[in-house]
Amino acid sequence: MADDGIFDEQADDRKLADKEFTRNEEASATEGTREGLTDGKDKALQQGFDSGFKQGFQLVENISIWRGFVQGLSTSIKKLDSGQEEKIQLYALYGKLLEFEQKAINSEAPLEEIRGSMEEVKKDIARVLHTLGMAHLLDTMTDL
Repeated sequence: MADDGIFDEQADDRKLADKEFTRNEEASATEGTREGLTDGKDKALQQGFDSGFKQGFQLVENISIWRGFVQGLSTSIKKLDSGQEEKIQLYALYGKLLEFEQKAINSEAPLEEIRGSMEEVKKDIARVLHTLGMAHLLDTMTDL
């Protein structure tokens, strides 16, 4: 009968060890899940940032090219005797492009909103060039 106590103690120790093992296994699984979620969120956040940064950069680059184009046009038509109204329109469009550029750089408006506004300004530039008989200059800007 003395031996029965030893076996009971060993059985209790085994149950205790099994409980401890199960608890550690669950804690390990919980921690692994937590780390996996955190890593996944961090990667997704970084990918989103990288994508947004690239899109923003490309938009600002595009706006800057158009702004340079309009500035060059403005300088060229200063020499013309006619086209006073078109000169004023080009200066106004230049101002809009500068505004879009600043909004994109400072994240003051969604990129899609700025892109949409840019398309309208491009159409306005085309109208001015058609009026001045310089529509052929748009051929250099078709990819932008």
